[in-house]
Amino acid sequence: MKRFFAIFIAIVVWSPARAMAPETKKYPIVYHPSYNFSAMGLGTIGGFDIQKSASVFKHLTQRFGLRTDNYYEPAAETSDTDLQMVHSNSYLQSLREGGILAQLLADNAAQASLVGWGTKWLSNMTSGLSDDLVLTPMRWMVAGTVLTIELALVHGGAINLGGGFHTAKPSKSGEFCYYSDMGVGIKKLWEKDPNHKVLIVNLDAFRGTGCEEIFAGE
Repeated sequence: MKRFFAIFIAIVVWSPARAMAPETKKYPIVYHPSYNFSAMGLGTIGGFDIQKSASVFKHLTQRFGLRTDNYYEPAAETSDTDLQMVHSNSYLQSLREGGILAQLLADNAAQASLVGWGTKWLSNMTSGLSDDLVLTPMRWMVAGTVLTIELALVHGGAINLGGGFHTAKPSKSGEFCYYSDMGVGIKKLWEKDPNHKVLIVNLDAFRGTGCEEIFAGE
């Protein structure tokens, strides 16, 4: 039987074929401390909580008693080989070249009306610093989405506390999305079994233009 997935921007991966009633099933939670963006000790930039993954994990742990047997961490950040399943090599290389990512960040900040010192700070980041502060957490979240899909196959559903980079295209970023975690996760799923059907449910204010381009014609 073909399994059917729904991937929410949240991200939630769902497999009704193996799902159980909510009161009798606790779905795996995927998270890693490296998900969290670092900005010189700041918790927010322009009103955005850049530590939201840590905040959600803390809430689940302290208020709901998240158990260790229900919590999973990706073993490592995703590799360039996996990213190239979706993104062009030239695009991936450009993100690591001097100043390009910093300028993209500044442009995205300006488009989102995040004006002032924050935008200037973003545009002045070095390529090495921007990779450490921005791209590395995103690569960890991509790995988390891949793991979440794998766990959903076993447990009937799983939740990743990071990711949802729905506007990242094969050769272009968009709205602070630089890697398509959903694209990589789905491509790796299909690599193992191309018969899986996937539904992406976008609950964000922006259209998932990256997912649309990646999966056009599928």
